[in-house]
Amino acid sequence: MAAATIREDETVLDVEQFLKLPEVKPALEYIGGRVIQKMSPRYRHSSIQTELLAALNAFAKPRRLGVARPELRLTFGGASVVPDISYIARERLPRDADGKVSEEFRVAPDLAVEIRSTGQTIRELSTRLSHCLKHGGRMGWLVDPKSKRVHVFESGRSARILDEASTLEGGELLPGFALPVRNIFAWADEI
Repeated sequence: MAAATIREDETVLDVEQFLKLPEVKPALEYIGGRVIQKMSPRYRHSSIQTELLAALNAFAKPRRLGVARPELRLTFGGASVVPDISYIARERLPRDADGKVSEEFRVAPDLAVEIRSTGQTIRELSTRLSHCLKHGGRMGWLVDPKSKRVHVFESGRSARILDEASTLEGGELLPGFALPVRNIFAWADEI
């Protein structure tokens, strides 16, 4: 992720000012007082994102547990981020006055998924997921296509690293969800 450059004569934005900026592609994020532009996804990243999103929704929606969405803007804890995938439990979906799901999400996702792209580091993505957990998120998955590993972050627990022989599980958030890690990386090479 490349940080947007700020000249000395520019005013540093707070999160509310940041939210008034026009949306651009790839999305801008506001993290730690800095404006950062997300990386444009490439084929493997996009394949993993598409298939993992489908797997999460195929599991959660029929059980009425919650919903997963790609590239959803979430503003919480002084940051405004756009995780590759955000899952929000049904009871935590923000609602408007009419009871419909709100257009604006001011909550941390229950599950945030970041897929490492070229130019991104494990450290910066881990920091993002830790921010989610610190502000009410329950779980984070950092998918690294390069090493073919998934780093699992859970509130109140040490991070774990799963390799291709492991199974990614939904824990208390998505009880019964189980996905072989090898399947995630196989999606990256499918045509």
